[in-house]
Amino acid sequence: MPGYVMHLAEVDMVLGILRESQELSEQWVQRFVTGNLLPDTRLLKEKYISHFWNPANAGRIAQAPDLELFLKKYHPDMDDPLLLGYLMHLDLDEKYVHSFWPGCMAFYNSEGKPETRADRVAEVEILKTGQRVPLKDFFSPALYYGDYGRMNGFFARKYHIRKPEWEEITDFHMDEVKLSDMEKICEGLDWLFAHCSPDDNPDLKVFDLQQFDDFIRRTAEEFSKRCLRITR
Repeated sequence: MPGYVMHLAEVDMVLGILRESQELSEQWVQRFVTGNLLPDTRLLKEKYISHFWNPANAGRIAQAPDLELFLKKYHPDMDDPLLLGYLMHLDLDEKYVHSFWPGCMAFYNSEGKPETRADRVAEVEILKTGQRVPLKDFFSPALYYGDYGRMNGFFARKYHIRKPEWEEITDFHMDEVKLSDMEKICEGLDWLFAHCSPDDNPDLKVFDLQQFDDFIRRTAEEFSKRCLRITR
């Protein structure tokens, strides 16, 4: 899934679009920013809860949020920017897995055939180079996760990345996450900002920087339409 910085880049894009037609209070913005990061407050093993994964897809290498599961529970309160920001996080993750991933990588089993089950995947093809690597080597700092780190500096400088003032959030009620865990997110952001690479044209191994930026912008523009229908 996209990292904190990518999600906050989309936040900046959406806020920019919304401000073209309306004023947003600082309280509204803080709830929106906080909500956008809340899905990542769960421990990794509990990510299926905070990200509303459908149990029917358990065991797949590509797990994406089921937006209908979220909307079924929280739709009546969707005018709350906290929940709207949460939905935007899930929306980006869903589109990332279903629309963006297939253009960057392909998964194969030990027989060289396309594979969707995580426990059967043996190799991953990096589509921009045609290179095939073992699954354990692909999701590593050298390749997939390393590209995230190499892109952080670009997104942090291009967009107005801001940490949430989560301590000011009151009347918070969501079973899936704990607001207090946001402190860990903010500590992670501080570390990322301190260690961002200064390179605006990083040597990416899996992704294409411009394609990634364009993908986030398209997703932000599309989600902004939903926001405008709610906030006007």
